[in-house]
Amino acid sequence: MISVSEPLRASELRYRRLFESAKDGILILDATTGRIEDVNPYLIDLLGLTYEQFIGREVWELGLFKHIVANKNKFLELQKHKYVRYDDLPLETLDGRQIAVEFVSNVYLENQKKVIQCNIRDISDRRYLESQILRTQRMESIGTLAGGIAHDLNNVLTPILMAIALLDEKLTDTEDLELLATLESSAKHGAELVRQVLGFARGIEGERNLVSPINVMNNIQAILRDTFPKNIQFRFEPVTDLWMVTGDATQLQQVFTNFCVNARDAMPEGGTLNVTMQNTSVSDPGIGMNPDARPGPYVQVSIDDNGTGIPPKVLEGIFEPFFTTKAFGKGTGMGLSTSMAIVKSHGGFITVASEISRGTAFEIFLPANTPVKAVEASDPHPSRFPRGKGEVVLVVDDDVNICAIAEKMLEHFGYRVRTALNGAEALAIYEEHWADIDVVLTDMSMPVMDGAATLTALKKINPGVKAIASSGLTQCGQHPGAMKAGFKYFLSKPYTAATLLNMMAAALGPPA
Repeated sequence: MISVSEPLRASELRYRRLFESAKDGILILDATTGRIEDVNPYLIDLLGLTYEQFIGREVWELGLFKHIVANKNKFLELQKHKYVRYDDLPLETLDGRQIAVEFVSNVYLENQKKVIQCNIRDISDRRYLESQILRTQRMESIGTLAGGIAHDLNNVLTPILMAIALLDEKLTDTEDLELLATLESSAKHGAELVRQVLGFARGIEGERNLVSPINVMNNIQAILRDTFPKNIQFRFEPVTDLWMVTGDATQLQQVFTNFCVNARDAMPEGGTLNVTMQNTSVSDPGIGMNPDARPGPYVQVSIDDNGTGIPPKVLEGIFEPFFTTKAFGKGTGMGLSTSMAIVKSHGGFITVASEISRGTAFEIFLPANTPVKAVEASDPHPSRFPRGKGEVVLVVDDDVNICAIAEKMLEHFGYRVRTALNGAEALAIYEEHWADIDVVLTDMSMPVMDGAATLTALKKINPGVKAIASSGLTQCGQHPGAMKAGFKYFLSKPYTAATLLNMMAAALGPPA
């Protein structure tokens, strides 16, 4: 015959197993005195205390619960209400960490005695995920705002940059030409700032141009010298005949800065940061074993320090996103992973060697252009710009200044020009004169009819229409909307006279 106590013991064992295996913290209180009667292992581990530090203490005396039951009056609330819930409360662990918890308390009878069961759930991961989602939403809003600002600023800078080419041919006075050079430099700097904001906010890949790694480092070394601690010596040693690379100067600047900052952080007591640049070739078997390495000429950028070094286990994960050994709030773990992504997008690769207490050396390999190619592509003199031979260009843009300066500049270089302030106006002009119009240059973002709709309508009149799209909302040398609409040529605003004239020559093709 089974005694009454046996099923009770089985029930108690089941309860105990559930209590001890629960993935939420559980705290049992005497509802009258507030003394802690039981606590499960999960809460013990979460807070870093021992079982003995919980049992027998009045809950309001436990400093870790000061936000939940800060004093006896707070405990009386738990006594008064059968069910109490707090969705987001801070809880402090023994080692000082702040975690977010969800707190629920229930009052019930146990052996004719009132007890309070407190369930405590760690929601730190959930709150972190929510914060990341909110951050993403904020970044999307910033991207939308940046896009609008970039569109307007690029429309302002485009006519300035085009006008410079006209003035350069007309002016002869040395002082005037110096002022013009200053104007061009400032306008290009403004365009670069717009591009940086747009690239940061929207993650847009930069346009590839011929870049001097020396110039990239020169642009940041003054900042590094001024901001680094005085006990860190900075040395930069490039070779005089260094090759150029095809890339995005701003992104490469970010890469060099990231590695220099990491070197600084590795030398808290001071040291030496060396940056060297040289021409090299991937023929060394050791380098060739890198899966991202391809045969050919490279510019090798070496950034090394004599700091603390990186342990082998840590070294394996340094290029992984969000991997960081820095204290909370001191780093995101995105610097090196972003640098690796940028270098790979440029067709390059990175090697690293480190020794504890001896320092770390990063080698950045960027595919190089031959010196001949660099010289040919860097000749900016207006007289070498391709000229038109009386071809008719229809310029379509809702910005009056762009239409006006584009008309003057193109006419100066041998083209005939018609202008329209929106797609509908352009369509009316093209419908009447399509046989005489050789190429259409249209903005993508316009009222009444945008660039994509304009091209679709133009193709109905002339399926073979030659068209160039332009936009200030992208800096990547192409535009998804333009490509989808069928444009084969694209100009990122702000563009210079050289860029526009070269694009015109490409779109029109060689003479029949």
